[in-house]
Amino acid sequence: MKLFAQHGYGKSDKIESGLEEGLIDGVIFEARYLHPDKAKDEIGCLQEIDETVELMIDPEYYASAVIDSPNAQLGYLEDWGYFSPLRIIEFVTNPTRVDKIVHSSLDIQEDVGATTLIAPSVYISQSLDSMESALALSFLRKAVSASEKRSKKVLSTLSLNRDALLNSKQLIEFVDALTGMSKRPSGVYLTVGVNSSSGNNGLPSPEIFDLKVLAAWMYLNYALSINGIRVINGFSDLLSPFLGVAGGDAGATGWWSNLQCFSIDRYIRSEDIRRRPLRRYLSMKLMARINARDMDAFVALRPEIANQLPHDRDYEEREPDRTSEMLQTWEALAKLLESVDCKDVTQGIRDLSNIIETAHKTWAGLREREFTQGQESVDEYLEQLEYSLDEFQEMAEL
Repeated sequence: MKLFAQHGYGKSDKIESGLEEGLIDGVIFEARYLHPDKAKDEIGCLQEIDETVELMIDPEYYASAVIDSPNAQLGYLEDWGYFSPLRIIEFVTNPTRVDKIVHSSLDIQEDVGATTLIAPSVYISQSLDSMESALALSFLRKAVSASEKRSKKVLSTLSLNRDALLNSKQLIEFVDALTGMSKRPSGVYLTVGVNSSSGNNGLPSPEIFDLKVLAAWMYLNYALSINGIRVINGFSDLLSPFLGVAGGDAGATGWWSNLQCFSIDRYIRSEDIRRRPLRRYLSMKLMARINARDMDAFVALRPEIANQLPHDRDYEEREPDRTSEMLQTWEALAKLLESVDCKDVTQGIRDLSNIIETAHKTWAGLREREFTQGQESVDEYLEQLEYSLDEFQEMAEL
């Protein structure tokens, strides 16, 4: 499985360094933080580092749903020519509008040099049996039609809230409708959103590692991939190995929590006072991030918590800078992806089970040494990961 950088605010030199070190295979730019007048230069600079790198721009059209909100924070989105307010009734009364938005977005991406194009779509906020879902399929069909006239590969967008995945019957019917199209997409950019992207103690959001949500996300990857559709998972972070085993071609993560887990609320300005996030270290054995300041204490209790990879040295006797922190995450996640079989789903599930069992034992070892901070959250997290494998196998009839 490939690993992509999920681009966002505060990029600095993180992506360039990740490419130079060979830790990432591509970049998913956010249009919100990429001005269209500077996009070609940004893309050109990265191609000078690695001419084979895959570079794409998420058009983030789903953010149009909040464009009229007084607290909307859309960055450069409104400078992109295809971006306009979402009025579902206008799509009903003017069927050509979807076609215009799709073509305009793809034209602009092609003009600025994206190597793979991402077609826009809407966000399915609650149910797969809804007007939003029907409109998303309409965008998808137009993307497939538009791709036939392009020299570059086109990914259709499928962006949905985690709640839309909870109804298994609707999910299967939606997948059947998608894969049963006379002309299927060659690829899909897939994001699953939560209602709050915050995690606990370096763990992913509980909303996303819920066994039914993760199993359904895996099932989407499986069902699409066996039908010959390439799946690029955005904002997948620590769950990337699970999606890779299920057939996903790539996962992605970035340097802030809202680049590690998707939420439509990221486009709404919060009035809460925000503190700078703690610097953390991603431990493969724990399947979690730990506070960088606590790393020496953790390793003193359980030396195997350290990954024994080059970027461990950035944490020796000091906190790393933000670039080093991100490089350490990509390094650890890439190594995790190498440890699971992404070609044989049965073997891959065994590999995931072994990873979860190792995490259980490592956390249990910490508990034996009287380290109990956040233990209940950890236990729930690992149990949900474990149960999701059983749920996925039942859904996929493996």
